[in-house]
Amino acid sequence: MTKEIQLTQGMVALVDDEDYEYLNQFNWYAAKGYNTPYAMRTTFVNGKRTQLGMHRQIMEMAGKGMVVDHKDLDGLNNQKYNLRICNQSQNTINSKKNNKQKTFSKYKGVTRRKDRGTWKAHIGVNNKRIELGNYKNEVDAAKAYNEGAKKYHGEFAYLNVIE
Repeated sequence: MTKEIQLTQGMVALVDDEDYEYLNQFNWYAAKGYNTPYAMRTTFVNGKRTQLGMHRQIMEMAGKGMVVDHKDLDGLNNQKYNLRICNQSQNTINSKKNNKQKTFSKYKGVTRRKDRGTWKAHIGVNNKRIELGNYKNEVDAAKAYNEGAKKYHGEFAYLNVIE
């Protein structure tokens, strides 16, 4: 069963029934993240004021240097089925296209090649860029990226939604 915890700005965080009573004793607020809001609270560690994410509170076994990833990219969906412990690289892999990049494509891992009138698919693996091929259209390049993401990133792959 899913329960809601009220946050600031009229937002709610989703949590499992078994976590609701414990989490609801704290004052949570909505904080802006990179692509999504997160449920946060203020706490003190060694006498210093700090912020703690609800997702980290739930997955308390996440050690230093580890990240708690939201599988569905919704920072307010803090149900255990949606959370997993990973490293920063895996967390970055599970992310949408950065819309600030001037790639002229709506899909992640796809770039327009103006000089040839084609679309190029590519993916980052271990800080290296792997070329996945050139395609006549943007959709085929996006599909190639999706296949590469499954191959190289496995369960952390963010797949383009092909329209």
